[in-house]
Amino acid sequence: MNGEEIHYRLNEGCSDFLRIEDKHIIIQAFRSLPEPIIEWALDNLVFFSGSSQYIPIKEILEWTNRGFRGFILVDPNLCKKHEKEQTFEIAHEIAHARLNHHFYSTPDEQQENKADHLANLWLEAQLCLTTKTKLET
Repeated sequence: MNGEEIHYRLNEGCSDFLRIEDKHIIIQAFRSLPEPIIEWALDNLVFFSGSSQYIPIKEILEWTNRGFRGFILVDPNLCKKHEKEQTFEIAHEIAHARLNHHFYSTPDEQQENKADHLANLWLEAQLCLTTKTKLET
């Protein structure tokens, strides 16, 4: 899936709540994830910019009624971090959702470790696949 397709799919659910710079961070992070994870995230999650002090409850309920399983709040300071950290943080948050960690509670250390582990597995798998593809060409 290319960046244009991801951009279009991100706009379907949350364009009013996602800053352009955060959209670019998500697209870049998705390029480092396996295709099935990207598809799952786009089908099941809503991304929006902001802080935990502002959570649009009305919109979350609407997205839930449309079939979305969860949301990912993109930290306003994420754009200040290095690209690798941005990618890992997006993968980590998707991992929480994939592991069915509830977004309305604070994750414990075990949940954080599981999300870290799964995010690392995805990123390593995609890196291996990309490297293999480059070596074959």
